[in-house]
Amino acid sequence: MVFAGEARSLKKALGDVAHGQAFLLQGGDCAESFDECTAEPIANKLKILLQMSLVLVHGLKKRVIRVGRMAGQYAKPRSLEHETRNGVTLPSYRGDIINALDFDAAAREPELHGAAEPAARSGHDGDLSRQRFGRHGRTASASPSRRRSRRSGR
Repeated sequence: MVFAGEARSLKKALGDVAHGQAFLLQGGDCAESFDECTAEPIANKLKILLQMSLVLVHGLKKRVIRVGRMAGQYAKPRSLEHETRNGVTLPSYRGDIINALDFDAAAREPELHGAAEPAARSGHDGDLSRQRFGRHGRTASASPSRRRSRRSGR
């Protein structure tokens, strides 16, 4: 869930990436759990993205566009319908929005959650990200002198 201004900013930033003026760093989980929809795990993921972007800025000497693939990855596509452990075959885990990770028959039965819970959790995750990086996110810049000149108007 993003705001229109965030989508416009990302579109412009991706144009810079396509023209070789910036580097795209995308990170996040394959599937998120409802249990990890709290401030600490989200902040930790954002810290990792920030640390990775700083290393890339230093090495590449160009702006890094950070994209967090989080705040809504509650479903997980699977290549196999079932998984087998110790001779027991159950439906595959498809993400918290569909079934549970625990390997037992009751947990693996599909129990579709309505759109309200995942949407609320996605909004929560997005709000925490915006608190840390600002409404439209921030990019890491390779040139401190460029930042100074923007502030001073030169």
